[in-house]
Amino acid sequence: MMSHHDPNLFNRNQQQFGDQSKRARTRITDDQLKILRSNFDINNSPSEEQTNTMAAQTGLPPKVIKHWFRNTLVKERQRNKDSPYNFNNPPSTMINLEEYEKTGESKVIHLNPEEQREYTNETAKTKDAIKVEKEDEPVDRQ
Repeated sequence: MMSHHDPNLFNRNQQQFGDQSKRARTRITDDQLKILRSNFDINNSPSEEQTNTMAAQTGLPPKVIKHWFRNTLVKERQRNKDSPYNFNNPPSTMINLEEYEKTGESKVIHLNPEEQREYTNETAKTKDAIKVEKEDEPVDRQ
């Protein structure tokens, strides 16, 4: 029986699967990155034609461009997860609108975790109600 630490095992496996080994990482230059980033800012999901155009502009294979777009989109979503503009996160503060309309004073009220959960449940109910209304709307066929 062969030992798990046989130094020749790695060499034999490398010879056996030589041309199937992992390819080297592609180093993207600043100029290539500018092209990819400017396209990503316009559309984060390019068509096959747009990918091929970027491949021609950058000299990168389309597969590398697709991977770059996918990875960049994941990073953007991760970065935006904690953003105050991410409305999937319940608010931690609110303003009493009636008081604001009467006095013009915008007094911020901090919500405790229970109130945050209630707000999340209320907005979920509202979204469900909007979906039902849209499903019930007659289709306009002109």
